[in-house]
Amino acid sequence: MIKRLENIELTVITNDCYEVASLKAIAGMITIDEKEKKVNFAQAAPRPMKLRNMKLYDGSLLSVVKKADGSMVMHSKAVDPSTVDDFATKMLQEAIGVQTKINEIKKG
Repeated sequence: MIKRLENIELTVITNDCYEVASLKAIAGMITIDEKEKKVNFAQAAPRPMKLRNMKLYDGSLLSVVKKADGSMVMHSKAVDPSTVDDFATKMLQEAIGVQTKINEIKKG
């Protein structure tokens, strides 16, 4: 069912200081009072940001992140070994860098 309300007063309450016209989509609640010819919209409380895994080490070949449960995960970067001069030595240097960083973190 579609109803048309004419000559209404529109109130928009947002949590941000942005102009209403610049906002693309807002989550919230709308109330319509047909007797007083008012429409009110209140923006929902913002959701907390999801915490990302903290990056402990970010080298040219390897990176290490710490997950929310405390475990550490090592990732190798997308690199073509044939394009890296002395790949084995560089990878060993990265591994030493990772171990050094982990030791620094454990010492506090």
